[in-house]
Amino acid sequence: VLLIDSEQPILDAMTVMLSDWGCWPRAFTHLQAAEKMIESENYKPDLIISDYRLSGSNTGVDVIRKLQEKWSDKIPALIISGDTDPELLEIIHRQDYYLLHKPVKPARLKKLIHIISVN
Repeated sequence: VLLIDSEQPILDAMTVMLSDWGCWPRAFTHLQAAEKMIESENYKPDLIISDYRLSGSNTGVDVIRKLQEKWSDKIPALIISGDTDPELLEIIHRQDYYLLHKPVKPARLKKLIHIISVN
């Protein structure tokens, strides 16, 4: 699982939780670090999880699009957001990304990861 969030404490907590569930998370606070690791290790995740609001001008949707350009097939992606703007919801829906609203309940996240992994 590739994690993108601008807040390191959130990445740390998500990494521990996902590891406890048997996932192998790789966490980054910005796109450039993730791209560097992807290129150096020829890494391809089974799932991308990104917060919607990231530092700088990139959104989670932007980051996922840029990352998916690196692989020939579409990697399942999950956006986490506290934003309920209908326009944002439509953008995420059009991209075929999954969406969870904050605060994210661990049981809902775990169930969604399971659903994604069997599809």
